[in-house]
Amino acid sequence: TTFMDDVKMEVGSPMFSARLSSDITIGSTATVFDLVFDTEIQDLGGMYNNATGIATAPVSGDYLITATVRIYKTGTDSDFWQVHIEENGTSFLQFGNIDMLKFPGDGVAGVAQLNIIKSFEAGDTFNIEVKRASSGSKADNKVRAIGSTFSAKLLR
Repeated sequence: TTFMDDVKMEVGSPMFSARLSSDITIGSTATVFDLVFDTEIQDLGGMYNNATGIATAPVSGDYLITATVRIYKTGTDSDFWQVHIEENGTSFLQFGNIDMLKFPGDGVAGVAQLNIIKSFEAGDTFNIEVKRASSGSKADNKVRAIGSTFSAKLLR
């Protein structure tokens, strides 16, 4: 058994990987939407809450964070989406711009991808959110379950 900062560590932990179990509709009135990747593939060290979409660093260190978010249009609209990672409730990095005007029809997805190393203190939280950045015609859009994932692993 290994301990870091008085936290019992499983072999290979802490780390998590999660995905969406189904498409998520982002309503036409939504301006900010926190993504909840509700199906855990792996969660060693209990750092991810699949009910809230929030990960908590159990120990201080450098973490590799990856995310893929696929948003697709469900009708004729001019929505423009930004994809962010938040730390302790505040956006620290925008990693995607998805302009729905650039997609020819329903069901075509725009993709935002993140692959970053970030230092966290024990207890820091992080999560993925999408923000509507347009004021044009608004329609329901969906975050596609196929290919949308969120994961993190302590490197050191």
